Amino acid sequence: MQIGVLGSGSMGKGIAQVAATAGNDVILYDNNPTALGRARDDIQRILNRLVEKGKMTDEEAKGIFGRIYFVDSIYDYRDCELVIEA
Repeated sequence: MQIGVLGSGSMGKGIAQVAATAGNDVILYDNNPTALGRARDDIQRILNRLVEKGKMTDEEAKGIFGRIYFVDSIYDYRDCELVIEA
């Protein structure tokens, strides 16, 4: 399933990570490029920490991160089956 998440703040990045961990492709949008970059860095840091703690493998973390697409246009939601405003 392809899920769109509108907003990359605390809720949005958390929803994106959980949805990607469940195997979904996630389109994470924010109209603020700085916030979107911060979300990208935060998600990567959280996944790295989970690897360090032995909660997942590096390969699993890379797979999860690879399922999250950080976009700057809501047009990218055109193929989403579900969009969540966060």
